[in-house]
Amino acid sequence: MANTVAYTLTLLAMFPEYQEKAFEEFCAFFPKSRDLDVSYSDIKNLVYLDLILNESMRLLTPVPMVARQTMRDEWDFYSKRSSDCNRHLSLASG
Repeated sequence: MANTVAYTLTLLAMFPEYQEKAFEEFCAFFPKSRDLDVSYSDIKNLVYLDLILNESMRLLTPVPMVARQTMRDEWDFYSKRSSDCNRHLSLASG
C-alpha cells in the first residue's frame, strides 16, 4: 500500500496536468474544504482518482515478481498423461 501511494505521488509530480485534473475533481466533490469528512463511499465516487491509481499500479506494480516452485518434474507429469513424450510445459514467471 505504501509503495502504491509513493509511486502514485511520484507520477503525479512528474505529470502536473493530471495532478491538476485530480485536484479539480476532488475540489468539485468536496467544495467545503473545512468540512472534510471523507467516507469510503465518497472515495468510490472519485472516478479520475481511481483511474490514476489503477494506471500507477499498472506502470509500477507494487509486487514486481511472484516466486513459484514446482512440486514435481513436468516431464514425468506429461509422460504419464500422454503418449506424446515431446510435449513440454513452460512456466510463466509472474
